[in-house]
Amino acid sequence: RYLHPILHSFPTRRSSDLFPSHDRLQKGDWAKAESIFDQAIRLKSDNLGYIYLGRAIAKFNQGDKDLACSDWERSLLLGESVARKYLTQFSGK
Repeated sequence: RYLHPILHSFPTRRSSDLFPSHDRLQKGDWAKAESIFDQAIRLKSDNLGYIYLGRAIAKFNQGDKDLACSDWERSLLLGESVARKYLTQFSGK
Protein backbone atom coordinates (compact mmCIF):
# COMPACT_ATOMS: atom_id res chain seq x y z
CA ARG A 1 0.00 0.00 0.00
CA TYR A 2 2.77 2.45 0.80
CA LEU A 3 4.32 4.37 -2.04
CA HIS A 4 7.98 4.27 -1.10
CA PRO A 5 9.03 4.13 -4.78
CA ILE A 6 7.09 7.35 -5.31
CA LEU A 7 8.81 9.02 -2.40
CA HIS A 8 12.21 8.18 -3.86
CA SER A 9 11.25 9.71 -7.20
CA PHE A 10 9.25 12.59 -5.74
CA PRO A 11 10.60 15.80 -7.28
CA THR A 12 12.92 17.65 -4.94
CA ARG A 13 11.84 21.14 -5.97
CA ARG A 14 10.95 22.92 -2.81
CA SER A 15 9.59 26.29 -1.92
CA SER A 16 9.39 27.54 1.63
CA ASP A 17 5.83 26.23 2.07
CA LEU A 18 6.72 22.70 0.89
CA PHE A 19 9.61 21.80 3.24
CA PRO A 20 7.33 20.53 6.03
CA SER A 21 5.06 18.58 3.70
CA HIS A 22 7.93 16.79 1.96
CA ASP A 23 9.43 15.97 5.36
CA ARG A 24 6.08 14.55 6.54
CA LEU A 25 5.82 12.37 3.43
CA GLN A 26 9.32 11.01 4.04
CA LYS A 27 8.37 10.18 7.64
CA GLY A 28 5.09 8.53 6.66
CA ASP A 29 2.99 11.12 8.50
CA TRP A 30 0.37 11.06 5.76
CA ALA A 31 -2.39 13.00 7.56
CA LYS A 32 -0.08 15.88 8.51
CA ALA A 33 1.40 15.99 5.00
CA GLU A 34 -2.10 16.12 3.52
CA SER A 35 -3.02 18.95 5.87
CA ILE A 36 0.03 20.97 4.82
CA PHE A 37 -0.69 20.34 1.13
CA ASP A 38 -4.33 21.39 1.70
CA GLN A 39 -3.15 24.66 3.20
CA ALA A 40 -0.75 25.28 0.29
CA ILE A 41 -3.63 24.71 -2.15
CA ARG A 42 -5.88 27.12 -0.26
CA LEU A 43 -3.10 29.72 -0.38
CA LYS A 44 -2.66 29.12 -4.13
CA SER A 45 1.04 28.49 -3.62
CA ASP A 46 3.51 28.18 -6.46
CA ASN A 47 3.96 24.74 -8.00
CA LEU A 48 0.36 23.58 -7.61
CA GLY A 49 1.05 20.56 -9.82
CA TYR A 50 3.74 19.44 -7.39
CA ILE A 51 1.48 20.12 -4.43
CA TYR A 52 -1.35 18.00 -5.87
CA LEU A 53 1.17 15.25 -6.60
CA GLY A 54 2.26 15.22 -2.98
CA ARG A 55 -1.27 15.34 -1.64
CA ALA A 56 -2.14 12.37 -3.85
CA ILE A 57 0.69 10.38 -2.30
CA ALA A 58 -0.58 11.22 1.18
CA LYS A 59 -4.16 10.30 0.25
CA PHE A 60 -3.16 7.03 -1.39
CA ASN A 61 -1.21 5.99 1.68
CA GLN A 62 -4.25 6.68 3.84
CA GLY A 63 -6.26 4.29 1.68
CA ASP A 64 -8.10 6.84 -0.47
CA LYS A 65 -7.18 5.67 -3.96
CA ASP A 66 -10.03 7.49 -5.74
CA LEU A 67 -9.15 10.91 -4.33
CA ALA A 68 -5.46 10.22 -4.90
CA CYS A 69 -6.14 9.50 -8.56
CA SER A 70 -8.18 12.68 -8.79
CA ASP A 71 -5.25 14.67 -7.42
CA TRP A 72 -2.83 12.94 -9.80
CA GLU A 73 -5.10 13.93 -12.69
CA ARG A 74 -5.14 17.53 -11.50
CA SER A 75 -1.36 17.44 -11.03
CA LEU A 76 -0.92 16.22 -14.59
CA LEU A 77 -3.20 18.96 -15.92
CA LEU A 78 -1.08 21.49 -14.05
CA GLY A 79 2.06 20.26 -15.81
CA GLU A 80 3.52 17.70 -13.40
CA SER A 81 4.22 14.96 -15.95
CA VAL A 82 5.44 12.42 -13.38
CA ALA A 83 1.80 12.13 -12.23
CA ARG A 84 1.00 10.22 -15.43
CA LYS A 85 3.10 7.29 -14.22
CA TYR A 86 1.07 6.97 -11.02
CA LEU A 87 -2.25 7.38 -12.80
CA THR A 88 -1.30 4.58 -15.15
CA GLN A 89 -0.08 2.35 -12.34
CA PHE A 90 -2.91 2.89 -9.87
CA SER A 91 -5.98 3.87 -11.90
CA GLY A 92 -5.43 2.12 -15.21
CA LYS A 93 -5.80 5.43 -17.10
